[in-house]
Amino acid sequence: MAQAIQLKTAIPGPNPQALLARREAASGDAARSLSAELFRQIEMARQGCPGCGPGGVDRLSEDGLQALLQGLDRDEGVLAYFLDGGEARAALATRGGVRTVSLAQPERIQQLLARTRESAARSGAGPASAAALADLEALGKLLLQPLGRELPPRIYLLPAGPLRAIPFDALRLDGRYLAEQHLLVNLASLGALERRRPSLRAGYRDRVFVAGNPQNQRDPFRFEISLSPEIGAVTDRFVGPGLHVVQGVALRKDEFADERFAQAAVVHLAIPGVIDLASPERSRLLLAAAPDAADTSRVSRVSGDPADYLSPADVASFELEADLLLLSATGVSGSGESPFDGRVPLVSDFLAAGAAVVLFSLWPAGDEVAAKFAHGFYARLESDPDVASAFMATRQAGIQSGGETNLSAWAGFQLFIR
Repeated sequence: MAQAIQLKTAIPGPNPQALLARREAASGDAARSLSAELFRQIEMARQGCPGCGPGGVDRLSEDGLQALLQGLDRDEGVLAYFLDGGEARAALATRGGVRTVSLAQPERIQQLLARTRESAARSGAGPASAAALADLEALGKLLLQPLGRELPPRIYLLPAGPLRAIPFDALRLDGRYLAEQHLLVNLASLGALERRRPSLRAGYRDRVFVAGNPQNQRDPFRFEISLSPEIGAVTDRFVGPGLHVVQGVALRKDEFADERFAQAAVVHLAIPGVIDLASPERSRLLLAAAPDAADTSRVSRVSGDPADYLSPADVASFELEADLLLLSATGVSGSGESPFDGRVPLVSDFLAAGAAVVLFSLWPAGDEVAAKFAHGFYARLESDPDVASAFMATRQAGIQSGGETNLSAWAGFQLFIR
């Protein structure tokens, strides 16, 4: 709790909890002004300081932010949660205004979030247990039910603290996943509302960069190409001169200095990686080890030669044109200390580097699952360039094809926009 207090007092003006209380009692112009200020404070708290991060709050005046919230379509809403020690609240902004509600059992919410994350990471590519489904039902009742029918079809979530590490649209309400009835998009910042319906530009198939499978083909004298199911699914979809594929021992850091990477419209990275919420600088995507490396195991290279991985600092140096960047083999570790922290290492860095949309995995689901997801997702994008809409359709197909226990087939993939 002391850390949360320090964070709040470091932010100029009223803290988010105070603004929530004032907003509940306000009406008219005062309510609209408080609504804009409330979400400015949310942004400050999530970024850790005024103006930090992509689309920081200093780029949006109160009037501009209020215009963004009032400019939402009828089917859209922005959702934020405050889960700070013994207090839990939700704020939902729609074009009709902002509703704030106090949530019951804040300690139980924290316990369920921790347990949900542990069970998801533990199950990996396996089916969800009855206990895990019960926890998702309980979380849905505590986090979603108080908002009732006011939840719009298209939800923009400002995830912070423990919400960064769970599949929020896998929460269940009345026996159904949130993803079955709502489209969920994670916001890297409130400024992302200006670009809230990202689409692939025409001609994207002519600029595709695919990289992955660094653990295979260690023998430098072995010339045949052995594609993994996932890489095969992607390359089959984008066959043509605009496709650039890097894998095996060729997947070294210098490949990311290639203009074909910087100028790609679609970037698919099937690269094992860790997203460390507790120590963001230790997050990394693992590349192929040098050909003369004595030990090329993934574990030994987690803290090894910087040439063997991409770090957040490496990603921050990129200048990208990608409409879509997909990280299909990452896993989240650590929890972070601040309940307001909204940064997702690597994901936030790719967005800041220019990617319009980043899809990443909360846990490595395995090659076969990733291949099936990629095949369905890219197929839908051919007829519907709206990235979030195609993503939603792919997830719903995954739910329908495998029953309620197949969380690994769809829930681990999360979508962020900048």
